[in-house]
Amino acid sequence: MSAIISFFSSAALVFIIVRLTLAFPGKSLVQYSQELLGGFMGKLLSSFYLLLFLFMAGTDLRIYGEVIKTSFLPETPLVVTMAIMVLISVMVVFSGLEPLGRCADIIFPLFLLTILASLFFPLLYADFGNLQPVLARGWSPVLLASVTPTTITAQYTNLTMLAPSVQEPRKSLMKAAMWSLLGSSAVLLFFIIAVIAVLGPSEGFRATFPVFKMIRSISISAFLERIEALTIFPWGMGLFVNLSLNLYSGSKGLSQVFGLTDNRSLILPMAVIWVAFSFQGYKDSFEVLQFFNPLFHFAGFYFFLTVPLIVLWTAYLLKKPRQKQPQGKTKEKR
Repeated sequence: MSAIISFFSSAALVFIIVRLTLAFPGKSLVQYSQELLGGFMGKLLSSFYLLLFLFMAGTDLRIYGEVIKTSFLPETPLVVTMAIMVLISVMVVFSGLEPLGRCADIIFPLFLLTILASLFFPLLYADFGNLQPVLARGWSPVLLASVTPTTITAQYTNLTMLAPSVQEPRKSLMKAAMWSLLGSSAVLLFFIIAVIAVLGPSEGFRATFPVFKMIRSISISAFLERIEALTIFPWGMGLFVNLSLNLYSGSKGLSQVFGLTDNRSLILPMAVIWVAFSFQGYKDSFEVLQFFNPLFHFAGFYFFLTVPLIVLWTAYLLKKPRQKQPQGKTKEKR
């Protein structure tokens, strides 16, 4: 139920982000922030989103590294696993936005196929009676749990950096954003149902990585084991696209803040900072899990996302009548 609620709250958030971007065709977040607020304040406010790219991507990278280390490569240093993933993203982003888009096109069918496969096998062991009772503790836990997936929707701010490179963004940007949000919310919902049906609510709640534990508990046959790779494979592909996208948006935005003509000189230094942050920012996997605490997201939601959006929308609505007024005067003179 939290996943369903978070879809509608996330859709409202995505609509607000994309709608403001469409009001400034051909301009990124950094550029129209300076137009609305002035040079210094626009760069300062857009820096909040650049930090958001760093924080979200660094946390995703650390979570993936922890899973690989604890489950598959326990002897491999954590920093090596994360560095290899980031290095691949650096090579793609350095080539440009079009190669990144083509990689996403190639990866998506494999991603979807492995997602469906990892949902199919748990159905053989599912007990949907575990989904009851419904609302045993009221609406408060449901509403509180919907905060985290809503805040993670902040990654859709990447669209504000991609919009200048999209052909006919008014026709495609909002539609693509909403369809992708619907798809990701459906995947979240189905995996939640599968985890509760297979593991039960108590064991699923205590698991550090519940989906991974659910897949690992399934044994198809004596010769077909370790099917938990079905979850690691799409997760790794999705993380690669996500890291590459955040790296592009972060380097592009930072280059516009400093007035650079090319963002490629910033890609490698930013990648090094990301690996350092992912490795040094968290002591262990238990500290990483605090990232999903709704109270943590509630504070971050208002500070890093909502407040800058309110400022930008207020400046836009106040400036819009001023832009229309001179046009009316010129018509009267004519």
